[in-house]
Amino acid sequence: MEKKLCWICGQKLGAYLAFPVGPMCVLNRNISEPPSHLECARFAVKACPFLAIPAKARRDKNLPPDIEAPAGIGLKRNPGITAIWICKEYQSSLLPNGLLFQLGEPIGAEWYYEGRPASREEVETWIESGLPSLLAIAKTDGPVALLALRQMLHIARGLLPAK
Repeated sequence: MEKKLCWICGQKLGAYLAFPVGPMCVLNRNISEPPSHLECARFAVKACPFLAIPAKARRDKNLPPDIEAPAGIGLKRNPGITAIWICKEYQSSLLPNGLLFQLGEPIGAEWYYEGRPASREEVETWIESGLPSLLAIAKTDGPVALLALRQMLHIARGLLPAK
């Protein structure tokens, strides 16, 4: 992390950072993978089967026996739609099971569905489908967490495609 290299190509990052994230990560601004170049992130959302094919299941078979879940609370489902969160900074936290990255203020976001630019309706559909999981977590954390989730949803809607 201190060398500021792209997670995908391994080359030095520039001023702008790109994080391919699912819609729930857009809401909570946390992810367990470091930043990439924008062009590398665009390649990933088109070429990675898990990101480009909403029906593709997560492949957990044949993982090493000592593998740990990544930091944070991840949903096990395919995110269905992917945003490329573009920012100039981020923070990282070392948790017991790894690094968790907190996304910086967005300069913008590009949304992809099935490897192509997504429509606003597609993005809204996938956000709504993941909300019950985040609501369940927020409910266990109490009223402050529920209010925070509502605020996150409001802010995230400002990053959706116009059409």
